[in-house]
Amino acid sequence: MNHGPLVAACSLGVALGVAPLMARAEWPAPRAGFLSTAAAQAWRAPEPGVATISVAPVERSQPTPVTSPDAAERAPDAPGLFYVNTEAGYQAIDLHMLQADHFIPVTVESGGGGAFFGAGAGVRFGFLTLGGRFRTGEWSHWSLSTVDGELGARITLGRIEPYFTFGAGYAWMHTDEATSSGNASLGVHGFDGRAGIGVDYHPARMLTVGVNFTGDLLALARPGIDLTTSLEAQAEQVAARCAAIADQAGEVQCATNAVHDAEGTSVGVAGAFSLVMGLHF
Repeated sequence: MNHGPLVAACSLGVALGVAPLMARAEWPAPRAGFLSTAAAQAWRAPEPGVATISVAPVERSQPTPVTSPDAAERAPDAPGLFYVNTEAGYQAIDLHMLQADHFIPVTVESGGGGAFFGAGAGVRFGFLTLGGRFRTGEWSHWSLSTVDGELGARITLGRIEPYFTFGAGYAWMHTDEATSSGNASLGVHGFDGRAGIGVDYHPARMLTVGVNFTGDLLALARPGIDLTTSLEAQAEQVAARCAAIADQAGEVQCATNAVHDAEGTSVGVAGAFSLVMGLHF
């Protein structure tokens, strides 16, 4: 009996029954760390009749920065190390001045006011500033100029900077108006001490505009007058020197010269208000 056709039919049936089962079999799961989940899905054999859907990775969006309401009032950057500024304003002066009245020394109160301008420059170390300042102005036929070293402290509040300054230095005062003792011009010089307060605004990093108020203490005299000792003591010394002259005319001339030399000696105060513009770099 020929069994060939039967064996062939059985083999064909087994093959047809096993093939669908093998088609449904899944590939082995990927090892941890070998492929990501999305990649592993691509390597799996699709099941018959099941549609595959690919999902694109979702990128995490970055949060939008929120601008502070005070950002417009903050200085754009830290101030520079160096600064220069100019100022212009009004100053008032009140002095007790020694003058000659018919060759007799008398103390009179002299005062007035007028415009002035100035300039300053220096360096900044954090909130401290160290520099110098020049000022000059005129009042009542006199011109007053000062050159001072200046130490300051600043408080940064966004674009606004209040500050304090303290200075000391050299001052000189001059007039071309004839005096009663016959001086065609008169000049005195001496000490100036200053304290001030002000506020600056930064419209930009390198630029400031502001206002400034200062008070000065002045002590001025002609060359030969020592401001470190009292004028009374110096007058007594001059009187004793002149009294020692035997010639009466020489004694009078000695006294006249002493009054001439002392005229213009002044002690007093000054106050000033100014508008200031500065550069910082």
